[in-house]
Amino acid sequence: MQPELPLTPKLEKAIEERFESSWNRGEEHLDFYLTYLSVEVEVFEHEESYFGNLLNEGEIADRIEKIAGSNSKQIQNVLRMSAYFWAEMNIQPRLLNAREISSVNLIFGDLIFVHLKLPETVASSQRYKAVRSLCGILRNYRKNNPDAIIVSVSDQSGFVLAKDDLSLRWPYNLKKLPPGSFAELVRKQLESPKVFENYFFNRHTGDKLDRLVYVQDMQDRANRLQSLQTDIKLLILIHPELYDEYAEKIRYQLMRYHFKTVLVKRTNEFSRFMLKKFDYFILFQCDFPLEVTDEEFEAVSGKIFKLESDLNSLEIEPTDRSYHIKNKLEERFLKLQENIAITNEDSQLIFLQNKYQEYFRLIQARKEAEDQIKRLNQKLISFEKGYFALIEALLMDVTKQTAGVKNFEQIMKNFMYYLIVDDFSPSVIDYLVSQKFPRYRLNYLNNFELFDLFQSFRQGIPETGASAYRRFFLEYEGFTRFDVILINSWNLDREGNLLIKFRLRMPRKNDIKAISKFRDRLLYSNQSKGSDSGRSITISAKNINEFLDMGNSDLISAQVLEMAGQGAKMKREVEENLRLKDLYRVMISSEDLRAISKIVGLKKRRLSHAKQLELQIETIRAEIKEQAPLMRGEEYHESDKSGKATEKDLFAPLEAYNLKKLELLALGCGITQLKSMEHLQSGNFIVEEAKRSGQSALQILNKIKVRIATKNKELPETGIRNAFPQANIERLHYREPLPEKEEFESGEFLILLIDYEIYGFDAVVRCLQQRVSSSMGHIPVILLISPSVKLDRYQESIIETLIGFNVEESGTVDIFPMPYRLESLENPQKVKYFIHEVLGVNQLLKEKKPEDGDNEGGEHD
Repeated sequence: MQPELPLTPKLEKAIEERFESSWNRGEEHLDFYLTYLSVEVEVFEHEESYFGNLLNEGEIADRIEKIAGSNSKQIQNVLRMSAYFWAEMNIQPRLLNAREISSVNLIFGDLIFVHLKLPETVASSQRYKAVRSLCGILRNYRKNNPDAIIVSVSDQSGFVLAKDDLSLRWPYNLKKLPPGSFAELVRKQLESPKVFENYFFNRHTGDKLDRLVYVQDMQDRANRLQSLQTDIKLLILIHPELYDEYAEKIRYQLMRYHFKTVLVKRTNEFSRFMLKKFDYFILFQCDFPLEVTDEEFEAVSGKIFKLESDLNSLEIEPTDRSYHIKNKLEERFLKLQENIAITNEDSQLIFLQNKYQEYFRLIQARKEAEDQIKRLNQKLISFEKGYFALIEALLMDVTKQTAGVKNFEQIMKNFMYYLIVDDFSPSVIDYLVSQKFPRYRLNYLNNFELFDLFQSFRQGIPETGASAYRRFFLEYEGFTRFDVILINSWNLDREGNLLIKFRLRMPRKNDIKAISKFRDRLLYSNQSKGSDSGRSITISAKNINEFLDMGNSDLISAQVLEMAGQGAKMKREVEENLRLKDLYRVMISSEDLRAISKIVGLKKRRLSHAKQLELQIETIRAEIKEQAPLMRGEEYHESDKSGKATEKDLFAPLEAYNLKKLELLALGCGITQLKSMEHLQSGNFIVEEAKRSGQSALQILNKIKVRIATKNKELPETGIRNAFPQANIERLHYREPLPEKEEFESGEFLILLIDYEIYGFDAVVRCLQQRVSSSMGHIPVILLISPSVKLDRYQESIIETLIGFNVEESGTVDIFPMPYRLESLENPQKVKYFIHEVLGVNQLLKEKKPEDGDNEGGEHD
């Protein structure tokens, strides 16, 4: 039995409107589809009442899917048989699983299968009550789907709609079903003329599903646009002092978004070629490098985001689309924006920000001081050999005095402990080791370290000034192991002389006797580690200028004569010590010493400044450490057992905050990128062209010329010409090259039709970009693309974005692009309605007024 569908005037009009709507979208035919829905009832009990939670997947749902597949040939025969009277209308019936249309929809279907199996926990006495309660699910489906066939798949006989001709029950064991059961349900559904009437009057299940799926489709398109938002190259410029701390964290923070490129560079690594290589620039605690010209900076200024800016004032917002649809990137952006706005009001974070700004300024100043010290040390390198030779000569001289015996200083240096206090360079230790001094008997301090020891010592004595300093050298316990302490404070007297101080500990008589007889040399070494009891300490000084003024030859002569006076038996020692002449020859001169004094004096001032900065830094650290428990509550802990929290501990909340701000800016770059690509004018062609030309909508329509870019001059033209009210105007202009920006702006044509297969994706995208950048960006573009040509999701997103979107009166954007894709020009009626939709004149022709007729001068030119 075939369904009858009387063609009333109302129904004919509905069919015509249905086809118009399909043609407007560029579709070749109407799709009529029946849907089947399979849901499983998950039963749960609450206070002796039974409820069902619906699931659209499970063992029974899979079986229904297999049964439908095994019945596919029979189902197709039923669809063709039942649809013969509308096959002539080019309407294509199909059977679809509702999950293919909407994975989240559990409401609508033409064939609805509800599976119920009560769990064993439901007592026998309660089963009838439970089944009657769960029948409410069936009643709800009938309410939403009055013409659907509802099949209860259950082992409970009561689970069925009573007195309902379209309600059936199948056994829970679906294997017992007779062959063709599914196809029989399809046939029974198609027997009712109501099914087709509902379809043409937009009341069919498919229309109900379409309304639900519309938002889901919009969301899918928004998600697809995210690939364009992340298809950007980001350059993050960071202050050199922060690179080591933040670079890897920044990369890790942004890697989840799969940006095309994320490069973190120090500002001093920036080069001008990066201006063209990267799409956007984020400044992290720094300014844009000064190496670029004003013109170069102006060209990229709109693509620069600075972390320190007031993020609340950033004019970045995702496109306001219908239903406020957002993709994950945009949702994350808005969530971060809200989170940061709240955090900006946090008094504890404001405190930490202020302290960090001061802290970072001090760190920079300290780094600058350290760099200056390095430069001064570099200058001192050329004087090292001469100055270190001077130190060696002085140590050998005082070693001889300390030991109390002559000509044995070369031996004595192996048994004495030395401390050198100097600001020249700790490399002096390496030099002395190369001159056969044992390294373990050498120690080095700078004058600031010595001063810190003195400050600690002074707190325990009543003396002050010079007397406290002298007592410090005589009594400080830390000096007990040293036999010789050489102190060069680089303080010049009024005459410009440099005095070097010595603290000498004289040996015991037994030590001298042991040394003079060369017996048990370790005796001296062991005894020197003991108490100073009975051993005198001498504080002396030597004028280095006078020492050097003697000249190398005088120093060598005095040394040789002194050795020669010991007698012939000391000739070997004299010969060995003649090597001292090499030492005296390389020893620094008085002139060089004065030059060094100036450099070291400047170095000391820089060291002092660096030390003051370090004290200020420690003060800030202490303040933050005291405040930290309030900021982080119980989560705060010190990783350092000494109680000295690291920068990571101190500024952890601020670091997380800065990384969030950076993430927000990076996402803002992606949103800005999409906004720069989104084209909103072509969706309002008539409005935009009326503004530009000052003409009425009908005047514009009557003058439209179509440019056709193709190599095929035999394209069907009837549909294109029929789209316009006046056919005696030469509307079609064939030109093979795709138009450039200047050609768009000439206004020679107002529609562009491109044979896509001839030019390909890259050329078409470039053409669309030229149009968007021109003053005629509202010109509609139609792409002739055969069904055999497949565009991937990325290609579709770019073309759709550049083609243009509709903008509602409220200012929101319809996520669906303007129709732009035609499979062929063979169907004139379809082409006509498609062009009407593209131009937005469907209603214009119906509402045409007499005064807008053919009385326009020049319309036929």
